[in-house]
Amino acid sequence: MTESLADWTAGYQCTEEENDRIFDHFAAQTDTLDFLKSHRDFVEENEWGMGFRAFHYMWLLLLEDCHQRFGHVRSLEIGVYMGQVISLWGLIAKNRGLDVEISAISPFSGNQPRLRFIRSICKRFSPRYQARKEAGSLYYDDDFLGRSRFIYEKFAGDFSSVKIYKGLSTDRNIQRKIAENRFHIIYVDGDHSFEAASADIAFYAPLIEPGGYLVMDDAAYFLPGTRGFRGYESVARACEKIEPMGFRNILNVGHNRIYQKEAG
Repeated sequence: MTESLADWTAGYQCTEEENDRIFDHFAAQTDTLDFLKSHRDFVEENEWGMGFRAFHYMWLLLLEDCHQRFGHVRSLEIGVYMGQVISLWGLIAKNRGLDVEISAISPFSGNQPRLRFIRSICKRFSPRYQARKEAGSLYYDDDFLGRSRFIYEKFAGDFSSVKIYKGLSTDRNIQRKIAENRFHIIYVDGDHSFEAASADIAFYAPLIEPGGYLVMDDAAYFLPGTRGFRGYESVARACEKIEPMGFRNILNVGHNRIYQKEAG
């Protein structure tokens, strides 16, 4: 019998002791559930993305909470990389019998030159390249859509059930296609520059239903805690725009910050 999200958000205090305790407990709970453990083991053994073991249990609690309150859950990930998170969502839905509709926005391609001498030139003379490097937003080119399909079908089932929007989250064509949709969970893990993270918050946060969740990746730079990578200052600064938009930071798990949209 798993706990509920409410067990952890009730009385939550953002202190070093509390944040470390949550991180350690969630990681341990992931290993008590075979379907979560096998997925995370695959990711780590095959370097199929980043993140931490604690995040698997976090997503289980979030999806179960949304399913209990909303029934049909509409979820969106911004910045898919190799498909770790969307395949985890599909796996949790299949294992727990949840009704989860998954959408994903990502370029599914790299943005970094493969030749070292070209990277050296960009590093010296391109401020945009330098900013992207500092924000962890550079990736070598690969078939990221194919990788996402592979891990999804390995763990969750039919990849064609996922609504794919191939492009940048800031692309006007992408935004036009998705503007009429509403979501219960949006996970922002795209370009980590201040400008891009701020743009994602400004456009996508209003698409979340009251009571739904906005989860910001790599956003705990200013928060107390000693477990794992804390994220980027650029994303953490962008997060300062969220609460004035009608959200409340209800929980933090490692460098993931969970905001809930207040009822209208």
